[in-house]
Amino acid sequence: MMSVRAKYSWRAVLITITLLTGSRMWFSADLRAADTPATAPAARSASEVMSDLRAASADVDKHLPPLNELLDAKVRKEAAPAAIPPLQKIIALLNELELKGPKPGLNEQRLQILTILTLLGDTPSRQYLEKSAQDKNPASALEAQLTIHQAEWWIASQDSAAQTKILASMTSLAKANPKSDSVAGTLQMMSRLGAAKPELARQARQIILTQLKGAVASQVQSQPQLDAPLALSGPTITGGKLNTADWKGKVILVDFWATWCGPCREEMPRVAGLYAKYRAQGLEIVGVSGDQNADDLKNYLAEHKEIAWPQIYEDNSPLLKRFGIEAIPTMYLIDRQGRLRTTTARGELETLIPKLLAEKAEAPTTKPAP
Repeated sequence: MMSVRAKYSWRAVLITITLLTGSRMWFSADLRAADTPATAPAARSASEVMSDLRAASADVDKHLPPLNELLDAKVRKEAAPAAIPPLQKIIALLNELELKGPKPGLNEQRLQILTILTLLGDTPSRQYLEKSAQDKNPASALEAQLTIHQAEWWIASQDSAAQTKILASMTSLAKANPKSDSVAGTLQMMSRLGAAKPELARQARQIILTQLKGAVASQVQSQPQLDAPLALSGPTITGGKLNTADWKGKVILVDFWATWCGPCREEMPRVAGLYAKYRAQGLEIVGVSGDQNADDLKNYLAEHKEIAWPQIYEDNSPLLKRFGIEAIPTMYLIDRQGRLRTTTARGELETLIPKLLAEKAEAPTTKPAP
């Protein structure tokens, strides 16, 4: 799965460290450099530290698979020996950089790296987070707890019982911190990646909807709700206009993707096969492109004729922003009644599509796709 704000390689993700802008507010509290592991002396210039950060980020990019692949314990075990040292180096360099003065976004980047280190089984990082979770500063303690829970969630991606316990703890944290964007951001990530079962992803989202009141929670709450009517509309890359409300009685797969996204491209043969198999039975597909350049999408579609379904394309990807899509590919399924049934369809297309097609339509039509 790839960030829609940067082409997803670990270099692209980690290079934001050197820019210190942050790509998404997972965490917000101040985790002080003096408390973090392997703090380095402030002897070098900031530019020298930045140079080392870029080099370490490139080293991580060579050795660390995409996050969705790290959900596999075997992949983590194979990647850890080569990936952990440069990740640890990044932590030390971030600490060194912070000694030269406050940097916006640095702390959240550090916590994200600690999440990956913990996921990879790095004992010092886990011990550090466990100690920080007992910090007298409630905000610092909360950030450490959330970091541990995020890593544990991904580690338990095949263990629904373990994830159920994590959600119970997250519920308690949400009740104790109802305005926390950090809690909401962690739950949002849990709902989108690594759930052992779809219902656990839905439970994570439900905690945001029912227990939280902050800015992130409000954003999530403004997004489409499961089992509620949903229609998408927008200009297509071919110059027409599309509104899924016109596909009454159809099952609709919405694929949020981009041509620069490797996992998105890898899914295309699978999606094309499902389209060929089920379109006559009532399946329609619409792509929503996150490409920054219309020509990139046009050229890709010209080379891949099997992608025969329409593509919504708009500058700055307003639909992705409206629905809070931060990682792609993301796939929605809308049922014959026009209701959003799932926002995490990607892993269950072969099961969910025939199931929804078997449901009775209230007012089926045979209107062709625009």
